[in-house]
Amino acid sequence: MGNAQQSADHPCFHSRRHRDIRALCKENCSTAYNTEMKSSLIGQCMLRAEQWIQAHENLVWWIVVSSPIMFLGTLVILTAVIVMLPSEYFARNDKRRPIIPVDNQVLLIGYQIFKNVVGVFFILAGLAMLVLPGQGLISLLLGLSLTSFPGKHRLIRFIIRRKAVFRSANWLRKKFDRPPLQRP
Repeated sequence: MGNAQQSADHPCFHSRRHRDIRALCKENCSTAYNTEMKSSLIGQCMLRAEQWIQAHENLVWWIVVSSPIMFLGTLVILTAVIVMLPSEYFARNDKRRPIIPVDNQVLLIGYQIFKNVVGVFFILAGLAMLVLPGQGLISLLLGLSLTSFPGKHRLIRFIIRRKAVFRSANWLRKKFDRPPLQRP
């Protein structure tokens, strides 16, 4: 029998008059669908994801609620930082001095730890925003600017040299009547 003949002989096609048969057919069809889905790798992943979501409803709820808040927050913070940067920030080759000069070593270490933690947060947020809504590359750039590691300035210059990133940063600065960034 061909597929067309099998479909026509299927009880679902003849059950419009009988509610009981229709309900039974629906149950059998969904069972067959679930069995087929369980046998495939994608189906197994989808079922596991569905089970995880059901088991972690509160977490999913908080992610859904916090996502737009984080998106708007990063837009505001990133806009403020890009606008406040000196236009020659990426073109300078000299060693940068701390934004907040601190003479006390304990305060300086605390400042460095805080700055690096915030930087790592923006790096992780930027990586996430490469696939989620948000300003991914600009968030990465901000996070890299805040953290301290060898080769940081070379990496930042590599990112800001990307045409889209440089254009976006200067577009923001133009909106706030700030001079454009100098190319590194």
